[in-house]
Amino acid sequence: MTKLLRAGPGAVLSYRAAGAQWSLRPSATATADITVPRRRRPIAGVRLHVAALPADECTVLDDFPITTVPRTLLDLAAVLGDAELEAAIGAAEDMGLTDPLSLPDLIARYPGRRGVAKLQAALDRLGEGGIRLRLELERRFFLLIAESDLPRPGTNVAIEDYDCDVVWPEARLIVELDSRTHHQRRAAMESDRLRDRRLAVAGWTVIRITWRQIHDDPAGVLADLEALIYTHRSRRRSSVGRALHS
Repeated sequence: MTKLLRAGPGAVLSYRAAGAQWSLRPSATATADITVPRRRRPIAGVRLHVAALPADECTVLDDFPITTVPRTLLDLAAVLGDAELEAAIGAAEDMGLTDPLSLPDLIARYPGRRGVAKLQAALDRLGEGGIRLRLELERRFFLLIAESDLPRPGTNVAIEDYDCDVVWPEARLIVELDSRTHHQRRAAMESDRLRDRRLAVAGWTVIRITWRQIHDDPAGVLADLEALIYTHRSRRRSSVGRALHS
């Protein structure tokens, strides 16, 4: 905030600093990217960018003036590699960070801007349904399980007429790998809730794991899975023991 104040009126967090503030990607640098409406003297610890940003490309997050998520992704497209950019787009979709001004709107607004072609290509690669995001989520999840001491789960198992992503039958645990885009999540929300409710009635625990959770907190994901799997086993043994002694 001190750096923003020193940058003067109209200054907003942008580029990598905005990406970190929105939790789109981590940033280890102490240098803050700040966009200002006009050129000014250098500021220690600040990477200045000059642009007269329209009002619909700026907002406030936790009291910080900052570029909107779409504008942040547009800026990041100019400085990130393809894989990093796709991961940031996936994180925004996964967290449901939407804005009235969409990425296609911004691409149309700045057709010749640096990074626009890369951003469009990334959107094309992700494609309708987030195929690449889904594949990366699955890869990371199963690698995480393979490196743990957890029992190996079943995959694509039919339960109660539903095709379930990952299943630990003995623990009555179902994991759904949620890689849908925000638009798809909105369209599928009602059917997902109905599905989860019916599986719960049938005695299953259903949890949903996102790309962002796997990326940011793999240890936490493993700890939760371990608790769910082994807590159920302990309860089952206790129930069997009581039945044998009754």
